[in-house]
Amino acid sequence: MSQYQNKLKLSNYNSYSNTLSEDIEISNCIFHEAIYNNGELHLATNLGLYRYNTLTKVLSLVYSQHPVQNIIYEELDDLFLFSSGNQILGYQ
Repeated sequence: MSQYQNKLKLSNYNSYSNTLSEDIEISNCIFHEAIYNNGELHLATNLGLYRYNTLTKVLSLVYSQHPVQNIIYEELDDLFLFSSGNQILGYQ
């Protein structure tokens, strides 16, 4: 993952072939935080909350009403909590 000039790039590094391939790019996006869990990368950004499946390479926007600053995973409840403005929201 890299951030340059408001572009978030997700890349895949193959250690066997020593190659780097760019999987996806999100323009006008400022990255805040990420959590990897069960093959999915959850990204807190100024555009909202994204979920990226590293196996299928599918990016989905989970929450887009406001920027998301923080994200945590609550293992006991199998729940992701994230902060947006003055709200704390959750999803599974």
